[in-house]
This record gives sequence, C-alpha cells and structure tokens, in this order.
Amino acid sequence: MIINQNELVRDVKQINICFFSKYNFLLKCIACVLFGLLVYFLLNSLLVVSLSPFATLFSSFISGGLGLLLSALCLRNIDGFKIFILSIFISYILRVFIGVGLYINTFDYNYFYNEGYYINNGLKGNEYLLTYENAAIAAKSLLNDPWINPNDIYLNKGIDNKNAYIHTYMGIFYALSGSDNAMDLAPFNAFHHLIAAILVVCLALSCGYQVKHSVYSGVMMAWLPWLFPASVMVRDSVGFAAVVLSMVILALSRSLGLIGYIFLTPVAALIAWSDRAIYFGITYVVSLYSYIIDIKNSKKSFNHKFIHFFYLIFLLVPFIYFFYEYISSMTIDFRHENIATSNNLIHRMTTLPLLLLRALSGPFPWFVGYGNFFTYFHLFNYMYHVVQFSFFMIVVFNFKSFFKEIDLLIIASTLYWCVGFMAGGVHTDYLAVAFPFITPFVISVQKNIFIYIIVSFICFLIANLLWIFFGFAGSGSVMGITGY
Repeated sequence: MIINQNELVRDVKQINICFFSKYNFLLKCIACVLFGLLVYFLLNSLLVVSLSPFATLFSSFISGGLGLLLSALCLRNIDGFKIFILSIFISYILRVFIGVGLYINTFDYNYFYNEGYYINNGLKGNEYLLTYENAAIAAKSLLNDPWINPNDIYLNKGIDNKNAYIHTYMGIFYALSGSDNAMDLAPFNAFHHLIAAILVVCLALSCGYQVKHSVYSGVMMAWLPWLFPASVMVRDSVGFAAVVLSMVILALSRSLGLIGYIFLTPVAALIAWSDRAIYFGITYVVSLYSYIIDIKNSKKSFNHKFIHFFYLIFLLVPFIYFFYEYISSMTIDFRHENIATSNNLIHRMTTLPLLLLRALSGPFPWFVGYGNFFTYFHLFNYMYHVVQFSFFMIVVFNFKSFFKEIDLLIIASTLYWCVGFMAGGVHTDYLAVAFPFITPFVISVQKNIFIYIIVSFICFLIANLLWIFFGFAGSGSVMGITGY
C-alpha cells in the first residue's frame, strides 16, 4: 500500500521530490494552486467586457480553465500527468455545462436574457439562494469598504451567517469583476473541486502512496458525483478545497518538524474552520496525532522525545488560551451544543444504526428530493452515496490493512466522517469532506473498485424498490426517530 521515501523516489520519474525535499514539493504545490487562483480572479476581472450573463459566464469559464492549468503544473513531471490533466479538464467542462444546463432547464429558461439573479423555487429551503445572495452582499460591501471584517458585512445586514468568510471570499470574486450574475459561480465551484483533486495527488504523494495510486485518487476526486452540477449554489465546493488544503499544510508542517507544527497548524485549522466550525478541532487532533507518531518513530532518546512533546504543548497552550472563546464557539459549542448534552448524546448513541443508515444512504429513497421536490440535481448526490458505500465496503473488507498503519490521511478521513456521521442532520455535504482522504488507501488496496460500485448500485436499487413497495417512501420513519 504505502512505500518508503526511497521507493517513492525510484517510482517517480523526474518529480520534484527527487531533486528537493518533501517540504519543497508541498510548498510548490501550494504555490502553484495559489498562483492559479490569483490568475483566475485577476484574468476574470480583465476579461469582463460586458455584464450580460453570457459574457460574464464565458469570462469566468475561460479564466477558471487557465487558472486550473497553472495550478496543475506542480504535477507536470509525474507519470500519468497527461491523463490526469485531461481528466480534470473534461470534468471541469462537464461540471460547468451540466450545471448551467440543469439550472436553466429546471429553474430559469430565460437566464441569459434576464438580470442574472439566482432562482431556485424554494429548493432546500432557499439555502442555495442564500449562498448566492450572501456572496452578492459581500461584493457590494467590499466595493464600499475593502477592509471590512467579513462578520461585520452580515451583522450590518442583520444576517446570521455561519460561513461569513467563505461567502466573503466568493464576494471578492464578484467584486473584482463587477458582476453578480449567478452562473459566474458555476466555473468558480468547478474550479475549486478540481483544485481539491490536484491537492489530493500532492497529499497522497507526500504521504508515501505510489504515483499511480496518487494520480488515480486525483482522477477519482475530479469525477466525484457530489455537487457535480457546478451551479448548485452552496459554499461546500469552496469548503471542500479549503479542507484538503488544510491537510496539505499539515503535511507541510510535518516535514518541518516542531517549528512547522507550531506555526502551520493554526493556519491549517483556521482554513478548515472556514468551511465548518468543528473542523478547527479536527485539524488540531490530526496534527497532534501526527506529531506523536513522528516522535514515536524518531530514533532520538526518550528524554529528547519528551522534551520536544512538552515544548510543543507548552507553546500551544497560550494560543489555545488566547483563542479559547473563539475555539469553543468554533467547535463543539457552536451549532453542535445540543449534540454534546447528555440526554441528546445518549439518544444519538442508541440510534447509531439508524444514523449509520442515514450516513450511508443519503437522500433516500431515490427520486424523492428535499420536501418531495425532485430535480435532476439530486441524482448526483444519489450517485455519490453509491460510490461512498462501495468505498465503505472496501474499507470493511480490508480493515486489517486500514488499522495496520494509520497515516495522516486515514486519521483525517476517520475523524471527518465520524463528525459528519454524528452531526445533527447528517447528510451528504457533511460526509463528502472525508472522501478525499480515504481514496488513496482504497485505491491502493483494491484494484477492482468498479465491481464494488456496481454491487453498491444494485444494493441501492433493491433497497429503493423494497422501501417504496412497503410504503415507507415519504413517511419520514427514520428521521422521525433520529430527528433532524
């Protein structure tokens, strides 16, 4: 499954890891991604010659494509790069075209002839609409005051925004171009999904996975069905890339030793937090676990190891104390406080089998959408759960290998999935964030993944037919017991 550094060097042809340290390789990956992102933002602002919905969509699409190419250049010397780059570009094109096509067909036939506002007819309680509106609000606020605090943007409007930083980030994209046309964010979302795919390859390589397994992991990320139509207006596409980036930064901190852990862990934690509050705590747990493993595997004396660990804890205490109020609100206390109470915790523990059913099945049964309002957007989330269940089966059948050597990716995937699994209202968006980190392991231990995907699809098909046949469709039986 995993190879050591010497084997990795032999397996990679002219890759940067051969010539430089792992630190330089990861740093170059991050630099390429940030440069690609900068080019996307700036080029889009320059290409906008008209504020018509078609012109700004075209500008965003072309700029995103070029930014994606520049971001991927960090992998240009690895075996399989041509296949990888072709895969992510086809995925980018299809994510945008399918997303815009479904949006126009489902919600707004006259989008290109109207003013570019987002319409969703109440889908998912207007959450999609709110994401678009929050990004537009942020753009207008930033044009008036570029240095405004993201939280103040929404407090001034009387809005309780749980993702002020991501929505402000989306607002920066709008502000630079002067446009707030909704479909401009379709290439924006697709771009971030594929940035995550690039970073997964970098992360898998840095953790010692073989080149072909790392590249296939990136391809799998590029074609992940979750949010494949890029016109779905949620902040999770951006958050997905942010969480993967946070893990790349943790891997970078590992290559720098104690100094890296001390100074880069807070950066990684804050980036992950921008997606969901509790991810701040997960990042620190992964970081501490990684550091303990590094100390354990070190050939230094026990006294040296103890002093290093004590020094790390000593330096982290002031940081944790200083940010205590914020960290407590960003992790368990914020939006998860009800889960942490004794009565609710007992209830959730007793309903674990049903929570597991919800986590593995997602929107269920098929062809029943949110509030019984079905659209073809839902099909992609259904397909995501087919893939997720196939991966779940592979992990179960290879549990000895899974627990034999718990690396950075495995501990991250386990924690992210468990947090999503136990969260109130467990659903696809909570669980998909764990997928990038488990993929390299699954691909490394199982060559015939598509057989498992087919088996998973058949299982879902039979389960759906039985569920509908026995009259459970639309009954809310499981959610009635587990709650939201």
